[in-house]
Amino acid sequence: MTTQPRFSWKAGLPAAAMATVALTAILASGTGSAKGASAPAELKATALANAPSLDRHAGPSYDADGPARAAALRASAEVPMPDDGNVNGIRWEEAGGVFGAAEVQTVVEANAFCQWLRAVQDGRQLDTAKHVLDTVPDWPGFRDQPDVDLLRTTVSEAVGGGGGEYEAAVAQCEASHEREVAYADQLGLSVSS
Repeated sequence: MTTQPRFSWKAGLPAAAMATVALTAILASGTGSAKGASAPAELKATALANAPSLDRHAGPSYDADGPARAAALRASAEVPMPDDGNVNGIRWEEAGGVFGAAEVQTVVEANAFCQWLRAVQDGRQLDTAKHVLDTVPDWPGFRDQPDVDLLRTTVSEAVGGGGGEYEAAVAQCEASHEREVAYADQLGLSVSS
C-alpha cells in the first residue's frame, strides 16, 4: 500500500515528487536506455494529463532487483522527457523492496517533472518545457496528492520566470540529478540530460 507524502519544497520535494525523487534518487539503473521516444513531448504530456487516475491499492507489484526497473522503462515510454532524458538513474536496486505499479508510475512521472524543471533552468526546449510543465499537476501520479496546489505554484513560477518554490524544487532536482548521473554512469548506462 502506498502512502501519499505531503509536498514541501523547503523540506525537500513535495510528497509525490519527493517520494518520487527520493525513490528516483535512491533508485537507479537498469538494463537499457529508457528514453521517452516516439510521440512528441507535448502530445505525451496532454495524453498523460487525460489518463485515468492511478489505483494506489491494487495492481501488479515489482521487485526492486529488476522488475521495478523494467516496469519503469515501460512506463517512461508514455511520459514526456526532454531530449536525451531517461530514467536510467533511478536507483531501484538500492531502494530495495517491492513497488506497486502506482509507485513506479509516480516515480517515473516525478523524475520527468524534475527533468523538465531543469530544462527550464538551463534554457533548453523552453516552449516544450513550459507546455509539459503546465500539464504536470494533472498527471496521474500527482493529481491526487494533498499538496497539489504547491505543485501548481511551482509550475506557475517555472513557466512565469521564477520564484521561491520553483528555485527550491530545482535545487532538489539538481541534487537528485547528480546522484542519478553517478549511478547510471557506474552501471554503464546512458545518463539523462
